[in-house]
Amino acid sequence: MTTAGIDFGTTNSVLSVWTPTGIEVIDIDTPPLEWEEMGFGKVMPTIISVDESGKTVYGWAAKQGNGQVLEAVKRLLPSEETVMVGDQVVLVEQLVATFFAHVKRSALEKGIEIDRVVVTIPANSRGVARYRTKVCAQMAGFEVLTLINEPTAAAMAASSRFAQDGRVLVIDWGGGTLDVTALESTNGVFIEEASSGVPKSGGKDFDQRLASHVLEGIVDLKWSSGSRRAFALEVERAKIRLSKQESVVIALPGGGSKQVTRAKFEDIVRPLVDDLRRPIQQCLAEAKWSAANVDHVLLIGGTCNIPIVRKVVHELLGIEPSVGLNPMTAVSEGAAIAAAILTDEIKDFDFFVATEHSLGTVTSDNGVDEFSEIIPKNHQLPASGKRTYFPAHPEQESVRIRVVEGDPGVALDHPINSHLVSWEVVLPDPSRGDDRSFTLEYRYDREGILHIRAEDNMTGSLLLEQTISFGAAGDKRKLVQIAKEVNKTIDTGVINDSLSRSSRDPEIQRILDQARNKIAPFVEDDVSKMMLELAATIGSATNPDAQKVAIDDLKALISQYTYLL
Repeated sequence: MTTAGIDFGTTNSVLSVWTPTGIEVIDIDTPPLEWEEMGFGKVMPTIISVDESGKTVYGWAAKQGNGQVLEAVKRLLPSEETVMVGDQVVLVEQLVATFFAHVKRSALEKGIEIDRVVVTIPANSRGVARYRTKVCAQMAGFEVLTLINEPTAAAMAASSRFAQDGRVLVIDWGGGTLDVTALESTNGVFIEEASSGVPKSGGKDFDQRLASHVLEGIVDLKWSSGSRRAFALEVERAKIRLSKQESVVIALPGGGSKQVTRAKFEDIVRPLVDDLRRPIQQCLAEAKWSAANVDHVLLIGGTCNIPIVRKVVHELLGIEPSVGLNPMTAVSEGAAIAAAILTDEIKDFDFFVATEHSLGTVTSDNGVDEFSEIIPKNHQLPASGKRTYFPAHPEQESVRIRVVEGDPGVALDHPINSHLVSWEVVLPDPSRGDDRSFTLEYRYDREGILHIRAEDNMTGSLLLEQTISFGAAGDKRKLVQIAKEVNKTIDTGVINDSLSRSSRDPEIQRILDQARNKIAPFVEDDVSKMMLELAATIGSATNPDAQKVAIDDLKALISQYTYLL
């Protein structure tokens, strides 16, 4: 049995193991020669597809095939319950777990049996996404020792290769997320001081801008079978080559070509590159550093290979990034080091991660909802916090506890504030008079997974005890079913959508997502409760007529709040 580190990336994933002679990056997939020459020799694309025979394929086979591909599955974890795979609606947990299981099987085919892993996540990953990532890896047959933030893993990989003591700023910009993290590194101990980022920003967004430019002015474009996928790959390769070439020629669908210079590419992606300035400046401010205080800069992820990105980093910080580290594999290498630390194979390293957002609940002050902070931002994990609360009205029988992750310094409805989940909690008997207070405790474990507890202050009785979850990850019975289906998929190559047939219609799923995620957290308690009850009825109804009535009722309710969508 072997302990490993998995970089579960938005666009690419990497598996590494620690050995007494150093880190070994495992070849779990075989890229085409042209991609290998561009630096992709050790990565597996985080892509799933269904081929013409109905078989599920992964990695380079999916990326290069003609089937409908599903990319960036990691972006689904914070908010989506289901996703289309071919013509099937599949639970997100089932799909992600199947990908992890494929990684495990691929390693076994190389003669490496992996049982325990450390899995990486973006530093700005929300609590829900952290929980679902861990659950999915576990359903694939891994024992997850911990989750580790990607920038911290990269810093650990750098330090294992060359001395990196001091203040380290890690800029991790891959295919789907941008993270900037400030770390103190002293004698092999890594402590996160601050972190900031953009949850959905990366290589995929650069690809989209380049593709739009190339297709600009082309009318009556008809996509043949497979041509859309072929064009997407052509654009991605062109973007990568422009990091070393002054110009590229991109083949157009249907014939012809278009030349793009590096200068033009930099012009069209400049708004995306400018997004880098805010998290760098915010991270430095929260760590109480200046640019002159930074000792080392690490650039991780494929997007950091783009010359204009490196130029902006140099403009802001005034120092050159450290060299000698593979930006494509560094995160996985660091995760392997973390795994070896946790299994006592390495004794002279350690790491501590921190929260990237404040965490709290919603309280009401004279009818105005406010963000009541319980655990502050940049608190080292594990972390916990408690606050005592009272019902707003003497006769109140219950309260809704809403979990909010974000920034208490801005308006509650600001986009940075994520309303994760809510529960209705029955309060002590009103006959007790004024003494009806309760203590609400939030606790992050080392992995950043959140546990909630509410306790009656007078009797000590438990009012609520939950772990933050979302989708199928919140139902342990369903997780058992998913794990069985994952094993079947790996054995047969066929993914089964039987677990999500109750929400098979994408239109129904869209309505449910609107109600649960975009309206219910922001409206009055009675309206929110009604919406969630209707959504539950739709999800569990076996009678088509009853489901239709509930759908119509929910649509009517949603129509009153379209300005929130």
